[in-house]
Amino acid sequence: MQIGVVTDEISRDLEKAFQVGRELGIKDYELRRIGEKRVPNLSEEELKQVETLIAEYDANITALSPGIFKVSLHDSQLELHKGELLEKTLSLGKRLGVNKIVIFGIKRDEQKDNPEDMELVIKYIKELVDRAQEEGFEILLENEPGWWADTAENTLRILEGVNSPNFKLNWDPGNSIRTDVIPYPDEYELLKDYVGNVHFKDAKRVDGGYECCTIDEGEIDWAGQIEALKADGYQGNISIETHCKPRIEKTKIDFEILNKLLNK
Repeated sequence: MQIGVVTDEISRDLEKAFQVGRELGIKDYELRRIGEKRVPNLSEEELKQVETLIAEYDANITALSPGIFKVSLHDSQLELHKGELLEKTLSLGKRLGVNKIVIFGIKRDEQKDNPEDMELVIKYIKELVDRAQEEGFEILLENEPGWWADTAENTLRILEGVNSPNFKLNWDPGNSIRTDVIPYPDEYELLKDYVGNVHFKDAKRVDGGYECCTIDEGEIDWAGQIEALKADGYQGNISIETHCKPRIEKTKIDFEILNKLLNK
């Protein structure tokens, strides 16, 4: 397993993110937000600067996170997400040599959704996965509360419903815990055969809800989770995504913890 990081979890200044990553010995990065923009919505000048920095810091971009399907079934932007936004992301991926794209499970709308809408969710995601597969891309579905891919059971329904070798799970225990479940071992056991990428963050209960925190302060059994990933033969990336401030300080804390867990 390789340690990576979501760049804007360090800084939205990409060069600063790469500088800190180099200090830590990290070479693998996921791109999400750069400055005030989210990939792939960058100008040509900005894209050239990204390419220059990637070359200068010998950075390996492992995935793009354009925020696809961070909309509901009833949003007028839905077609744009699986059309223009996907196509721009595919184009950027080819340009940067990246073939993995993180997507979300379509946002829930409690006022308008019906249980049977899960079939529509699967349909839309399958269309996107099939299009990406035509271009040699792998789609990673991130689990998150508030989306149709929230619990392990619902996420599994989507993964099985789409049923594509190019469609895997972006496993995020830090999101999973916020659905009031036990990410590891309970939820992981249902999803372990689909893991294609892992996000490394934690959370703790505060005032009836959850807030993100560093791994040493959180409630997830990350030691057990890492050992299970090893035992199950997972060889992909684990990307640090603290969701905590100050970003650099918290990233360094989680890096040290993850490094120790991987080398036990």
